[in-house]
Amino acid sequence: MDIKFGLFSERLGRVLAGEEVTLPDAAKLYIQNLHAEVEIVTSWLSEFEDDMSRFCCKK
Repeated sequence: MDIKFGLFSERLGRVLAGEEVTLPDAAKLYIQNLHAEVEIVTSWLSEFEDDMSRFCCKK
C-alpha cells in the first residue's frame, strides 16, 4: 500500500481524536465518514497487495 495513503488515514484518525485540531461539530460527521471510507479503501489495497504478492511470487 502506498505509505502516503496510510499516513493520511492515520492523520484523519488523530484529527478525529482531537490530537491535531479542534473540529467544529458540523465538520465531525463528514470527517468521520471520510475516515471510514479511507479505512475501507486501505483494507482493499492491502488485500490486493497481498494477492498480487502471492500471484507474482508463485513458481
